[in-house]
Amino acid sequence: AGPAMRATLGYLLARQGREADADPLLEEALRDFEARLQRNPSDSELLAGLGTLLTFRGRLEDAESYLERAVLSSPRDCAAWSSLGELRQKRNQLPQAAEAYQKALALAQRPDQKQTLESRLAEVEGARPT
Repeated sequence: AGPAMRATLGYLLARQGREADADPLLEEALRDFEARLQRNPSDSELLAGLGTLLTFRGRLEDAESYLERAVLSSPRDCAAWSSLGELRQKRNQLPQAAEAYQKALALAQRPDQKQTLESRLAEVEGARPT
């Protein structure tokens, strides 16, 4: 299984409160993403995957660097823009989060994606000071 599959399984276990099971998977996924990026440093999928994983692990500064590289490398990647929006929302950078969510929304193809992004955008815009 690739790093994205291990990361997804780790996220699911962590959300179920099974951190002891999740941690090894997430650390293995982290190492695998990093190793693959050594071979393909501009792969936007790897950059976004690592950035999302680092966000989940609370390493927000590191995550931001990877997610910014991902959207620069692939500006039409809805998932990368969405992940960047989530990160900026966590960092309370609400105008920047709104901008990232707007870009993701413009690229979203599926109705469920659009609905999720509209909800996140409304949440961020509702929290911004007027």
